[in-house]
Amino acid sequence: MVHNIDLYSSSLKDIYTQARADMVKQSRGEADSNASFMDFLQGALDRVNSNFIEADDAMKGFMLGKGELHEVLMSIQKANLEFRFAMQVRNKLIETYQEIMRMQV
Repeated sequence: MVHNIDLYSSSLKDIYTQARADMVKQSRGEADSNASFMDFLQGALDRVNSNFIEADDAMKGFMLGKGELHEVLMSIQKANLEFRFAMQVRNKLIETYQEIMRMQV
């Protein structure tokens, strides 16, 4: 079970590190001029999608006798964790949008 926690924390650390690096680049003016927040979100969603594809491939491989059960379960849990994280980010974005829309100008 300790390995699963390490997997989750390393996955979240990777997401945080990438987001932090992008923010530092933007604050220094080093970011690509065409990069936007939407591009960042699209990249994050692409990573979530690729994790689901990897989990699906691992499951298919296990069914064909080419993989280990614990690897399949870990890939499924990783995809699940990233999906839940993405949903929390989405919820916060919607909450922020609704708060801005309630502001009086």
